[in-house]
Amino acid sequence: MERSVYRLICAISSLCIVFSLSYYFSYIKAWEHYEKSQMERETKEQVFPAGNQEEAIVKPGATCIYQIYNTETGTMTEEEGYVTSEMVALKRADILLYLEDYMEHLPKEEEEKGLESYTLTYFSTDKIIFEKSYNPNKASYMYYIVVENNIVVVYYTDWKTVFEYTGIDARRLSMEEQKKLSNGIKVKDNAELYSILEDYSS
Repeated sequence: MERSVYRLICAISSLCIVFSLSYYFSYIKAWEHYEKSQMERETKEQVFPAGNQEEAIVKPGATCIYQIYNTETGTMTEEEGYVTSEMVALKRADILLYLEDYMEHLPKEEEEKGLESYTLTYFSTDKIIFEKSYNPNKASYMYYIVVENNIVVVYYTDWKTVFEYTGIDARRLSMEEQKKLSNGIKVKDNAELYSILEDYSS
């Protein structure tokens, strides 16, 4: 009787040990498989977050997403397409230089829409994501009138590109107008601009 009980206990213990070992090795194997698949997926995608310094280039046909943020309303919209030909084969560092140059030589239409920032938020060989922030209030004027060497000069809103050298001598204007011009005058449209210049010329 005692031997039967002993054998039963040994059999149950053996089964428990075998079951535990099987479970343990199955778990280890499953975990190794998971880690391997993760590494293979990451290697295949070659994903590089915007802050990563790893080297990779943009592939032809890569997805390009623009997240458009309106700072006035706090809303964001998303536009999805494909990278332009000028972005193909660029590295992350090249994209950053492209964005820097874009902001330094802002297209007129972007100025008028009030573009404030243009940043890279995600980078991989197959997908890049940009965020563009617009402030419509910033784009509430088209021109900027200043005085240079006593002559009234009209600039676009980037304050760099000259719209017109008027030839008007600022010293002929009232002290009040000269003071305004010393600070710069923002002009919302062509009608307002030509009205001001007509007053200065009369």
